[in-house]
Amino acid sequence: MANPRFVCNLRICIVLTSYVFTSACSTNADYILYEGDDFTFSAPTGYKTKVYEPTYFDSSTNSELLLFSNVGHYPFFVIHRQKIPSESDLDTVFADYMSIISGRFSSYQFMSQNMITINNRTAIEYMHCEYLGEPYVQSREIWMEYNGWAYSLVCVHPGSGTCAMIPVSDQCIRLAEGFHFK
Repeated sequence: MANPRFVCNLRICIVLTSYVFTSACSTNADYILYEGDDFTFSAPTGYKTKVYEPTYFDSSTNSELLLFSNVGHYPFFVIHRQKIPSESDLDTVFADYMSIISGRFSSYQFMSQNMITINNRTAIEYMHCEYLGEPYVQSREIWMEYNGWAYSLVCVHPGSGTCAMIPVSDQCIRLAEGFHFK
């Protein structure tokens, strides 16, 4: 007859192993990996995600739309990129883009700008809100440089009843962390 203490420990090991295996499988099944030329993006299962092949060029901002995730629902996530001219840098491209956008949209309000690190890369985080009809929306833009391109990761989620700063949603944080350069 087996030692009761051994049997109890064996059961605990089996339960813990099953839990770890189940957790690992469900985590992978909860996300779908999308790939572009220079990046990968993990989107939650159920998010309607479109990778633009070929990329969609927006002449008003001189940027390419690479990916749109969760079309028509909040929070949604967009990836843009634009070529950094040889005599320029990320800060200049970012400043030019912001002057175009803020001049074009009167409902656009600055909230904050910071230098952050995301996925071990230095980035510019820019927060603003817009009135697009009820409710206000809050946008978090993360700007990074890679191989001569300025990449912009934009997550938009409902804001408050006014243009007051609210914490960035956990979903927006997870979406940005799901973006990686190859």
